[in-house]
Amino acid sequence: MSGEGEPDEEIVEAIYDGVMDGRAIEHALSLAIKRLDASGGNIHVVDTETLETRYFKGVGDSYTDESIAEFLDHWQYANIYRDAMRRAYKEHGRSVFLSNEDIPDDFLERAAYFQEFFSRMGQRWMAGGLARSDEEVEVSVAFNRPKGTRPFRKKDARFIESLLPHIRRASKLALQLGFPRDGQPPTFMNGFAQSLTATFLLDSGSRIHWHNEAADQLLLAGEIARSDGDRLVMADPAQQDELQEFIKDAADKRLINAAPIVSHAQTDAGRFDIEVLPASVPNGALMGAASLALMMIRPRGLGEHVYERLRQDHGLTPAETELAVLVAEGLSIDEAAKRKEVSAHTIRAQMRSIFSKTDLSRQNALAALVWNYA
Repeated sequence: MSGEGEPDEEIVEAIYDGVMDGRAIEHALSLAIKRLDASGGNIHVVDTETLETRYFKGVGDSYTDESIAEFLDHWQYANIYRDAMRRAYKEHGRSVFLSNEDIPDDFLERAAYFQEFFSRMGQRWMAGGLARSDEEVEVSVAFNRPKGTRPFRKKDARFIESLLPHIRRASKLALQLGFPRDGQPPTFMNGFAQSLTATFLLDSGSRIHWHNEAADQLLLAGEIARSDGDRLVMADPAQQDELQEFIKDAADKRLINAAPIVSHAQTDAGRFDIEVLPASVPNGALMGAASLALMMIRPRGLGEHVYERLRQDHGLTPAETELAVLVAEGLSIDEAAKRKEVSAHTIRAQMRSIFSKTDLSRQNALAALVWNYA
């Protein structure tokens, strides 16, 4: 029956494939919309500090280019649905909200603009929830139904709630690897294979079951880790003992239940983050890995080659290049002004110049450009 029980395996697979493929996210939303008898739905990833949209995917006739642009321009000022999600999340201990139950009349009256906008889209009912993966971003999923239809019910909420742990984990991985774009590699493993992040699949004894080309280059360098036969060995013996425990724990837990563990390594080449998390995603999306750990090793910060590419490809000045990198690393206008010891007015002027030279208009698009160079 529509909206009841666990999500279909095809939906879950598509959610994880969507880490590297925007088309798979669209497929997952389409399947969920059909299951819920909804007219549309979206996934929205927001920077918790700046409220900038990091990623948005909407599916349904009401999600036209015009309506999406208007929504992204105004949602943070008048989005009663996001506020209802937060209240359900914080005050009631529920991860899913239903508009007909969780938005009181007086709250609707204070959000006339957004109601008018939602009505122009031809929609009336909303159900959704938060799937926060960490403090850096806030991830939501929402589904809508048009006027003249019944509101969402608790059985629909149960179905949405069963999706949220998968969306939470997939969004965490996407945050590390770069959010998906249409036309990216169509499978989860292909995405890892082509990633510049050194990625390993390890069993509880640190034996390497798979690694990508970036990991192979890291092992050849030997500054952080090396291979001893088929085992991964860290260059720092103390870190070896620590990470061995992390790997063993991660390999014994389900992906949706265990938090990732982050360690750090300092070498002559710079500082690196080492993240260990369970690899037991459903139905073999990671090569049938029922009890493996996923380890990702990435440089912390952005290398000099990124600065060079920004200067060469877009003609940015040294000051503009530094600001573009600070924006990509998540600093706000005020924080960048403080870091560079200039006024916020100067930062805004530099941002206008950067946008003109890169032919961009949003900070999240600039951040994506910088990290693509990385």
